[in-house]
Formats: sequence, structure tokens, C-alpha cells
Amino acid sequence: MSVPFRNTIGETARLVGVSTATLRLWEKEGLIQPTRTESGHRLFSNEEVTHLRRLQYLRNIQGLNFAAIRLELSQEAHSLPEPTPPPSLNEGRELGRKLRIFRNRQKLTLKQIHKQTGLSVSFISAVERGTTGISLTSLLKLTLVYKIHLEDLYEKDSTSNRKLVRTLERQVFDHSLAGVRIEQLTHGPAIMEAQYFVLEPGASSEGAYFHEGEELVFVTSGSVDFYLDENEYYHLEEGDCLYFPSNQSHRWENTSSTRTYLLWVDASTVSAGNIRRSTSGIDALRDTKRRR
Repeated sequence: MSVPFRNTIGETARLVGVSTATLRLWEKEGLIQPTRTESGHRLFSNEEVTHLRRLQYLRNIQGLNFAAIRLELSQEAHSLPEPTPPPSLNEGRELGRKLRIFRNRQKLTLKQIHKQTGLSVSFISAVERGTTGISLTSLLKLTLVYKIHLEDLYEKDSTSNRKLVRTLERQVFDHSLAGVRIEQLTHGPAIMEAQYFVLEPGASSEGAYFHEGEELVFVTSGSVDFYLDENEYYHLEEGDCLYFPSNQSHRWENTSSTRTYLLWVDASTVSAGNIRRSTSGIDALRDTKRRR
């Protein structure tokens, strides 16, 4: 009886093109169940490597979050015609509704958004309908085109321009971002957008993005890997600070086994030049709710 060939977690990570921390995160989320040796080491068959490559495609190319991936895999395995979306996807409907409002306000078609972001028309449409999740990078690409910020997508009123924001008053964005929690440190339109990032092990930007402006990233705890234009690599640890022009393509990943905390300040021309438009977009959301 032949024994199926098994790859170690390091070998599997190289074959799939992800970090070992990412594989551990996927296991924690229940997307994979590797075999373990008596000593606890993870082993992956060639069939499991193929499955992992499918997961990588859904995450990085399609930009799906974990809830949407589970739904996609369920459809593929059982050929369900119209499955009932899990509760976590219901939150995506509200996010999609807001993104559609901001797109319409810019008078942009789905095809125009595709040309500016590289995201497929079918994917953008699915996000707006709330039938699929979205990665942080894909979401940021949309906000840049719509000339808005993540803050504009919050449930709470973000137009109040407070000078002091206490810990419990921070607006939190995390319901659609796997392993990433973003806490807003400022309220209302501002030239500098300051945020507090919490990255779970294996969490990443899931792709690269760029825009005009400048950015500062300060690590308060843990570590994170940054890639600029795919030819500059920086490993940041507690106390390290990275400052770079935003028009450099940038992506990041927490490859450690511990949680990472970042102070992130973005001073972009989008922030400075479109404050009034961003506020007007929020007014449009209010008008829509009043008409409902």
C-alpha cells in the first residue's frame, strides 16, 4: 500500500506562495485541516496543496474574505444553487450599499471602476450586492477612486470634527477584513488620517496599492513586513518607524505568531483635496436613509 507524499508547512508555504503564518491563520479559520505527526508537526498532501492554491486565488485574486471563501467552497463542493448567506455576509450588504452610493455620486460605471482599479466588473457588482466579501487592498482601491476614506463607510456619524478622541470613542472597522482591525483616531474630515491597526498572525494587505501622499507607520508592539515597489523590503519591530511616499506600491504582512499593533498616519492629497467632497458623500447617505 503506497503512502501519499506529504509536504512540511515550510515546503507547502513555498509551493503555494504564502507565509507559514498565513497557513496557520487559514487553519485557525477552519479552511484547512492538515495532518499532524505524533510530535505535532503539520503535513500537507499534494491534493491539499492544490486546495491551498485555490484558497490563495480566492483571497488575492478575487479579493474574498473568509466568510465569502467558505460560501464559495460550499457551492463548489455541494453545487448549491442559491445558498443562504451566513450572518457575516449580511453586514457586507450594508457596506456594498454604501459603496454603490459613493460610486453613483462620482457618476462612474462598473466598467470605469474596473479600468481604474483592475477589479473585475463581476466582482465589484457582487461586492455592491453584498454577495461576496472584499479584501483590505481591494476596498482601499475603491475608496481612492471614490475619493472617500474608510471612515466614510462607518455606521456612526463621522462628520463631527472633534479635537479629542478617547479610547472608547474610536470608530472601529473590522467586520469585512480578515485578521485586520482598524481603529479611527480622528473624527471628521482631516488632512492627516490617523489610524490604529491591529494585525492577527498571518494577516496581510492581500495585495499592493498606491496613491498620492505620504505615510508613516510606527510599530507599538509586534512586527510587520513591508514591501515597497516589490524591490524594497523592511522588517519592522516594536519601536521602528517607516516613512514613505504613498505613490510607491506598498503591501504588508504579519508573518509572526503574535498580534501586531501599528500607528498609521496617512497624509494624502486625497485627504487634503477632497475633504468637502467626502463630507458631501456622507450627506448623500443621510438623504438616502431619509427617503427610505
